[in-house]
Amino acid sequence: MSDCIPSTSAPSPPVIAVDPALETAPDGGPGTLPAAISGFLAAVGELLPGSSRLTMSEAASAAKTSGTMAAGETVSGMFADPAGTIRAGMVDGVILPPDATPPDDPVLDWFILPRAADENAAAAATILFRRRHPVFTALRGLYAKPVFFVGAGTGDDACTIAGVRRLEHCDVCLHDALIDPDILSFVRPGARLVDVGKLCGKHSYSQEIITRLIVDEARRSVRVVRLKGGDPGIFGRLAEEVEGLEELRLSYRIIPGVSSLNAATTGTGILLTRRGTNRGFCVMTPRRRGGGTGAVGADERGRQPVAFFMAARLVGQLAEELLADGWPTETPGAIVYHAGSDRERIVSGTLESFRREENVPKHTHAGLVLVGLDAVRRHVGAWGLLGGQRIWLPGADHARRGIFADRVTDFGGRALEKPLARLVPAGCGRDTRGVMKAAAATKAAAETTADAAAGVTTVAPTEAPTEAPTETMPEVTTEPAKAPASTMLTANRQREEIPRREPPEFDLVIFDDPADVEAAVRRWSAGLLADRSVAAIGREVAAGLAAAGVEPAFAFDSTTDPAAVVDAIARHFLPAVVARHRQP
Repeated sequence: MSDCIPSTSAPSPPVIAVDPALETAPDGGPGTLPAAISGFLAAVGELLPGSSRLTMSEAASAAKTSGTMAAGETVSGMFADPAGTIRAGMVDGVILPPDATPPDDPVLDWFILPRAADENAAAAATILFRRRHPVFTALRGLYAKPVFFVGAGTGDDACTIAGVRRLEHCDVCLHDALIDPDILSFVRPGARLVDVGKLCGKHSYSQEIITRLIVDEARRSVRVVRLKGGDPGIFGRLAEEVEGLEELRLSYRIIPGVSSLNAATTGTGILLTRRGTNRGFCVMTPRRRGGGTGAVGADERGRQPVAFFMAARLVGQLAEELLADGWPTETPGAIVYHAGSDRERIVSGTLESFRREENVPKHTHAGLVLVGLDAVRRHVGAWGLLGGQRIWLPGADHARRGIFADRVTDFGGRALEKPLARLVPAGCGRDTRGVMKAAAATKAAAETTADAAAGVTTVAPTEAPTEAPTETMPEVTTEPAKAPASTMLTANRQREEIPRREPPEFDLVIFDDPADVEAAVRRWSAGLLADRSVAAIGREVAAGLAAAGVEPAFAFDSTTDPAAVVDAIARHFLPAVVARHRQP
């Protein structure tokens, strides 16, 4: 499994300094570190056994030896300028109190370490380190969640189910002005609402401030949704915002939305395409960056990217025609197969390579051909510990499967909730609506219980980021939190298999029921699992896999809760992710 991410030689063990204030008891005497900080240091030590934490005397000795501490200067004085301590090369990282203001320094990076389950504070510490340090950047993946860019669609009922799900689970929602206010009713009660909208001729906040806010909230280890009107990828300045996250290697996901283009055409009956009448259309804006206007004539339209539907099997002929029409041979492009599904595949190239049909699959699957787009530079945000890997969740228990899915998402993976069976009331046949509704209602309570049992942190909303020097940060609106609903499910349920013609395309599968192992092997043979990583929960599952000749890469006791299972799997990838972060 680790060979999914390139690896190189191990990095040097980091040296970490801890602010003395974190080890001081309330009475002013010596104390112990909070559990969350101890856990973080343990994770560093587990990853790199040679890691060290500086004591006060060692820090002073190192500072005096290097000449970075002036004669007579106290050790605590080092922490008056933690950024300078890191820049001077004395330490690799500094653990500061949670209320410390991270320096606005282009050389440094930071994230908030959330509290442990048995601690009352909203945050435990601020971790400060040199930007793109491979170890600290990878370890941040244990705490920082992906930012979700969600397309709100148009109107009050066009947001997708995937978008609504993210709103229901977010801690902070940064939303545009041009969205229907009713969409915000889906935001989790207690989450912070931040209006960062820009209206024509009135920009309350510059794009730089909005991007900074997104990045800062992501580093606070809370669940962030950036809610954009329509589809975020169409004139939504999405690239500028995700590039801010890419610069710091923070994970994100993009959920498409229903564009105003769809609403204004298909939604009104004005069809953009009609057999025998028009075979395509061009979309562009007359506005340029900075507020000016640009030409929209034939020459300008001819330089815009073009999308060709149902064209994958004709890509060679298509490229020939475009080259003959004067398009440069090096024009980039891509062929997208099964867009949006777990079977999605992208073939990048140029018009010349497409003309020769290099690397173009010789099958009959339909695909979308994109020409003129920088297809090589894809915005995918796969910096989390699971790196965008597809995790198949075949379990029949809806509530339990949902806990797996949310935790996989937190670590930057793609959860494939494709069960092999459903649980229905005994004797009720296929009428599963009541049970599914009850399962959905209990999910929030199950998440809270499982997270507490596993020591998984639930992050409380944080204060708004520090005000920028030249602009005021957005005003924050907070709604009172409501207690989650709780509904008990009857234990008298039976298993009913769900027909599925093809298995999903996955990188790792988590089995927690031996019946799912039996069903998968019976439908598609053990070969389905031969070249994939498998996680087994419980002895019966492990025995079922062994009978099929499959050795699991991960094995857990049957009492291990879903959140702890995914946490352990994510930690397994830490060394490989560190190696990945070391690459330019």
